[in-house]
Amino acid sequence: MYEHKLLDRSAVEFLRQRAPAPIHHTPNDLLQWLDTPLHLRIPWASGVRPRLDPPSPFGRGQRIHFRYASPLESGYESNDVVHGDAFTGADGLKGRFAMITLHGATMDDKDSQHYLARRLISQGLDLFALELPYHMNRRPRPGVGSGDYFLSPDVLRTVRAVEQGVADVCALAEGLREKGYEKIFLLGISLGGLVAVHSMLRVRFSGVALLTPLVDPVYSVWEQLAGEGERRAAREAGFEEEMILMALEQIRPQTDATLQVPSDNLRCYLGEFDDICPATRTEALLSSWGALPTTVFPSGHMGLGEFYPEIREDLTEVFCREMQSSRGPVST
Repeated sequence: MYEHKLLDRSAVEFLRQRAPAPIHHTPNDLLQWLDTPLHLRIPWASGVRPRLDPPSPFGRGQRIHFRYASPLESGYESNDVVHGDAFTGADGLKGRFAMITLHGATMDDKDSQHYLARRLISQGLDLFALELPYHMNRRPRPGVGSGDYFLSPDVLRTVRAVEQGVADVCALAEGLREKGYEKIFLLGISLGGLVAVHSMLRVRFSGVALLTPLVDPVYSVWEQLAGEGERRAAREAGFEEEMILMALEQIRPQTDATLQVPSDNLRCYLGEFDDICPATRTEALLSSWGALPTTVFPSGHMGLGEFYPEIREDLTEVFCREMQSSRGPVST
């Protein structure tokens, strides 16, 4: 337990010591956003057709970079183009089963997502690994860390980034459905789990996997990850703490929401010693939806990767069963 908590504390301290990203919004901007109803803040999902680059070899399959315009503009040109990589078998896109995956905060690669989906890819699933707002290719300018503009003292940019991520996911899911995909799955890790939870409350998915999802933004973002430099920058820009907490509460998943995924196909993997996204908070949310049980491993937040082999086996079994329920056989 001690090693896992120490690993989490080290990760938190690393994030807290970053130089705060600049603040581009004002308290009045935030107040106007708070007065805007949720259904007007996130556009209803209409399908997108991503532009695909030529495929390149990747392991035993192919990797295809793709991009499309975000349905929700942020004002940062590079961030408003959604990037991602599709991972397929050797024969390219199958067009039958798909999984959209969402990484955690500050990540700069998609390796863990490919690892978790590798067996499913070998069985005919097309993996679409998205880049969250302000990460990787979506950074506002060179030299900015991946995700630095997402988790920052500009709280309006943070909450809008969550909403933009949700709009990006839902647009891709609907686009894949319009293209003829029979089953679409979703996987979210940590910060990507928050975006995934909101997405599965808006559009239909055949199965969802959540790994240490961030479901309490006030606790995880402000109380745990925000450093003194970010807090000071927010205060100096005129953002009162009450206003910040109110904004973060707006992106907390609703306990009275309706799931758009079969409860039997919702898998949640948590860390018993996770101090960043505590298991008890996620279990309480899922319980309000009648979606228990969860799988809890003896790990912290950062150490859950130790159990990825077991997680991969479990989600592969669940998602393969759903794939087999479609027409025609799927090898296991």
